[in-house]
Amino acid sequence: MTRNSSVVFVVAALCIYIPGCTHTSSVRVGAPDFFKVEAEIPRMEVVDDVKRATLVKAFNRYIGDFPPQGALSATHDADLDLYLRIAQSMVFYTNMTSYAIQQKLILDENTRRQRTTAAQRLEYYESLIRVRDFKNAVDFAPQLQPPAEDVLPEMVDPLGRGFTGPSAWQLHPLLDIATRVPANLSADWQIVVVAHPRCGFSRRMMQHINADTTLSSEVKGRIQFVTPQDSQFNFETLRDWNHRYPDQALSVVHIASEWPFDEFSATPITYFLHKGIVQKKLVGWRNETHRDRFADAISELKGLPAK
Repeated sequence: MTRNSSVVFVVAALCIYIPGCTHTSSVRVGAPDFFKVEAEIPRMEVVDDVKRATLVKAFNRYIGDFPPQGALSATHDADLDLYLRIAQSMVFYTNMTSYAIQQKLILDENTRRQRTTAAQRLEYYESLIRVRDFKNAVDFAPQLQPPAEDVLPEMVDPLGRGFTGPSAWQLHPLLDIATRVPANLSADWQIVVVAHPRCGFSRRMMQHINADTTLSSEVKGRIQFVTPQDSQFNFETLRDWNHRYPDQALSVVHIASEWPFDEFSATPITYFLHKGIVQKKLVGWRNETHRDRFADAISELKGLPAK
C-alpha cells in the first residue's frame, strides 16, 4: 500500500466524525427502523410494559448504545440530532434515568457547539421531571427561555432513595410544597383511581361520585386519587383540582413501576384492591353504566374475606 492510499484509508475510517462528510454512520442506518417501531406506539396511547419492552428491544437491535462521552465531541451534527431524539423517546417510554443522563450529555455537546435550541432544553427539563430528578430540574430551570410554565413547588422527600414501595407526592393545600408520602395498599379493601386534572372523563367521575351521597359515603376513607408519572407536574392545575374536589384530592405518582398496576396513562382508571392485590380494573367513566359497574365492584370487594 502506498503512502497516499494509507492516508485515504485513514480518512475513510474517520469519515463518520467529519462535519459535512457523506459517509453514513451506524445510527443513521439504524434510526429509521427504530423510529418505525416507535411510530407504531402512538404517544397518546397507553404505554404499558409490553410497549415499553418493544421499544427497548428496538433500541438494542437497531441502535445498540449511545457513543461514550469522550466520543461525542467527534460525532457528526446529524448523528447528535438522531441520538438526542432517540434519548428523548427512550425517556418517554421507559421513565429511566439512564436515558435522561444520555440526553444531558448530548445536550451539553450541542451547547458546546452553540447549536442547542429552546425546544431541546425544554425536552430535557421535562425528562428530568418524568424520571423524578426534581433537584436537577429545579437547577436546570433557569436555562429555559422562555421560562417553564410548569414551575415546580418545593419538593420535600422524607422517604429518600432507599424507599422503593409505592409512593406519591402530596400537595400542601396552601403552600407551594409537595411532600412524598408512602401509599398504604394493605387494607382489606380499597380503591385507587388514576385520574388527571385535564381529563374530562376524570372530572365527570368526580362529579358523579360527589352527587351520589350513598356512594361517596361508602368509599370515604377507602379511596385515593393519583395522577400518572408524567413529564409535567401540573402543580397549579392540581391545586385548583384539589380545591374543587377536596374529598378526591389528587397526589402525583412518584415512580409508576413501584405500584401494582399495569397501566396509568388512560384516565380515569379505577383499581379495586384486596390486601394490596388488584381484583378488578375499571377503565373510563362515560355514563351511569360506569357508576353501576363501580358499585358492583365495591360489593364484590366487600364480600372478600377480611383475613
